[in-house]
Amino acid sequence: MILISRWADGDILYSCRIRLRNDLEWEEQLHRLRVEFRRGDFPVHSDEYAFGDEEVALPPRRWISLDVSHGLHDEATFTGSDSVWFTAETVGDNVKLAWRLAELGDDGGRI
Repeated sequence: MILISRWADGDILYSCRIRLRNDLEWEEQLHRLRVEFRRGDFPVHSDEYAFGDEEVALPPRRWISLDVSHGLHDEATFTGSDSVWFTAETVGDNVKLAWRLAELGDDGGRI
């Protein structure tokens, strides 16, 4: 679940908790963490600042949680999107991973 609320005139605050599990028997490293706002399969905006330059180590066979609370100064990002995604890449081979966090509905993400 992702919570989206008005923050100030034209500004939007969003927050969520992302739970990840590494089913491998070795640690996996993720980088280039992003929150993407999409319309269909196409990104409207990729928010690289939601995580900063943080890399995440996924311990073997364990869950971790990432808490996100971030804002954008462009409401059009939300009104032009129909879904919100978490994306990351594996360190080393840069395999891009993506998980849908939320559908924003038929109203184009209007809140």
